[in-house]
Amino acid sequence: MDGSRRSISFLVILSAFMAFASLATDIYLPAMPVMQDDLGGSAVLTITSFLVGFAIAQLLRMRPFMTNTLCVTFFYVAAYAFITGSPIIYIRHFGVDPQYYGFLFGVNVLGLMTVSFFNRGLVNRFPLSTLLKAATVIASIAALWLLADGLTGALGLWGIVVPMFFVFSMNGIIAARSNAAVLSKAPDKITGAAAALIGALQYGSGMISSVLLAIFSDGTPATMCIVIAAFVLCAAAMAFLSEPDGASKNFHSTTKIRSKS
Repeated sequence: MDGSRRSISFLVILSAFMAFASLATDIYLPAMPVMQDDLGGSAVLTITSFLVGFAIAQLLRMRPFMTNTLCVTFFYVAAYAFITGSPIIYIRHFGVDPQYYGFLFGVNVLGLMTVSFFNRGLVNRFPLSTLLKAATVIASIAALWLLADGLTGALGLWGIVVPMFFVFSMNGIIAARSNAAVLSKAPDKITGAAAALIGALQYGSGMISSVLLAIFSDGTPATMCIVIAAFVLCAAAMAFLSEPDGASKNFHSTTKIRSKS
């Protein structure tokens, strides 16, 4: 009897919360034109901020594997910013001959391959979370160096090439470790969906960097370097917010045992 009353009370409370949200929306929307006239700006952005906050809240509900998913997604935004912006920066801004641009870009790929090769041995010696944090720290230091030179131009072309080599190379650890961590922390029943989400966010992230460069680029390295540094630092933040290896799986295993008992 007590359990039934608790269930009814819980249902009533949840229904009230849903009703309050709908009532608040119905009151708010008609007032948007007046708010825009009185306060200036675009009242539509307030709805956008609400939806962004709602989306972030949904992601936080799935924190055990979303932190790692966002880590690799943010890093791919930075990588695609370099892939998209470097031809114009190298060839037009620094005057690099197009045939030598391929060589400069290929050096980054060589670094990526080298780090990926050594990653096989490192994974047997260190936890996934430790490798991920270390790689994002190295990438962050290099990204800050890149940002400083992109804003000042102190070292010219080599002030872009050298730090970008270290940033791009770390993808050999960050992508592999983040993907492995996501799949290890996701509940078994949604592992397939988690893998699909990783792929969609990784390759869809190029759209973000392309749009940012298209809107804000002025032909100098500054915009590209700002985008790269910002998203590499975001990737590092997600790496340090992620749970230790095995924590999520242990939680799901414990939940299953309790439900069976």
